[in-house]
Amino acid sequence: MPAHRNTESVLFGALGVLGFSGTLPATRAAVGELGPVMIAPRAWVAALLVLASVALSRWSQVHPRPP
Repeated sequence: MPAHRNTESVLFGALGVLGFSGTLPATRAAVGELGPVMIAPRAWVAALLVLASVALSRWSQVHPRPP
């Protein structure tokens, strides 16, 4: 793997960890303010977005772009 790809991978990984690190405090604050009934639809929306992302990534693997 070229060095610039490795650096890019590490930076994207660090960005993902940084983004994920804010989710627990944000969820705790939201549950405290809104209650669990209002938070449940957020989880469903997140699950649907993940399913769409997985479906699109699998579709792109099966139907690659022409060179």
